[in-house]
Amino acid sequence: MSKSEIITRPLTSAERRWLRFVATRRERFLLTAAPYLMLCIGVVLFGSLWGLTVLATKTDRAGPSWRVSGLFWLVAGMVITAWAYRDVKPHTHVLQEKFRSALRQNTACEVRVCSNKVIEFENENFRKGWYAFQVDDEQIVFVNAGFCRRSRGFPNSDFSLVDIADEKGNIVAGFVRSHGDRLLPSRTISQREAAGLRIPGHMEIINGNFERIDIVLRVKA
Repeated sequence: MSKSEIITRPLTSAERRWLRFVATRRERFLLTAAPYLMLCIGVVLFGSLWGLTVLATKTDRAGPSWRVSGLFWLVAGMVITAWAYRDVKPHTHVLQEKFRSALRQNTACEVRVCSNKVIEFENENFRKGWYAFQVDDEQIVFVNAGFCRRSRGFPNSDFSLVDIADEKGNIVAGFVRSHGDRLLPSRTISQREAAGLRIPGHMEIINGNFERIDIVLRVKA
């Protein structure tokens, strides 16, 4: 059986728990990783400026000593880094509100695709790779591999792309769920072969079949 359908439904209990887990993990990352990241950037940036200042001072043999310039850039770096980190907590609160809004909205948009035929479009960057599924005799749906990189058993004969949005309609989180069996591509189109083809957008459906896919996707001169 091959088909593609869109389902709008309430969040399951597991999805609500997963959403809370993602919210907590992202908040923890922002509050714990951001200071270290900013410290590293500050050391590299202001350390480089200090080094250039010392080099310029030695070149023209004028200006402050390396200790004075070092103290200046140290103070300047600490002030600017602290000012930048000040915006992290407000950003964290905004992020958490988006997840709370998604929980209140309590809606998942699920696109389910069933197919027993798939073609893979190769790309050195996996995020830019593509899969094409034959969903009926004359319709093909394209899926960006970047959206499915963490899903085991993909490409799959029966899978769902689930998006969870907040009350404003903005996508907060999403995932892929596989229901069927792992599919092996019936054909792999190399990056060189794909260069002359127009690859449709993510979840775009075109008319055609795999036997004529090169003709259907060929870029017209």
